[in-house]
Amino acid sequence: MNIEKIDQNFEIFGSQSLKSINTNDQYLKSYPYILEATSSLIDKLGASSVITIAHIAYGWMPTILKDLDFSLIEKGFIIDAVKVSSFSDAKLLINNLDKSPINNSWVGLSKVLHFTNPSFFPIWDSKVARHFGVNNYQISKIINYEKYITFVENKINLEIVKKIQMNFRDNLNYEVTKTRACEFILFTN
Repeated sequence: MNIEKIDQNFEIFGSQSLKSINTNDQYLKSYPYILEATSSLIDKLGASSVITIAHIAYGWMPTILKDLDFSLIEKGFIIDAVKVSSFSDAKLLINNLDKSPINNSWVGLSKVLHFTNPSFFPIWDSKVARHFGVNNYQISKIINYEKYITFVENKINLEIVKKIQMNFRDNLNYEVTKTRACEFILFTN
């Protein structure tokens, strides 16, 4: 995973991302509704809400949800993401999993975790991974997602992240976390 490369370009990417916040983009417009639905489901259903949240996340993706490990979901591993209050806790939670219980995919799991707790779980996908030189085979390795979490943790207080947050607030009328702003910078470039 090549972190130096993206370190050098992150500010430039951030400036370019400011132009990507389009008020007509369905992907961006639907985001706060997904967060609200996720929160409501968690409040009402607890651990079993993860099943529905996974289906919502996969509805937001170009991939089909084919496999859920109900036993891991029912044990509460994923819903514990709600309690995470630091990036260290986020990495500890994912390190307690041998494999992703959602489609055996760290990409899908990262989206479910993000919707569950957008402050400490960045979305991990192929668009983001390519910035780090991570290919399709490597994207499914937990160590790469963990390194990405650390990368985001180290970037959240940059001025460009604050500018992205303000741009979301001013143009789309909703707030995004610093973590979401960092992920957005990488996703849109």
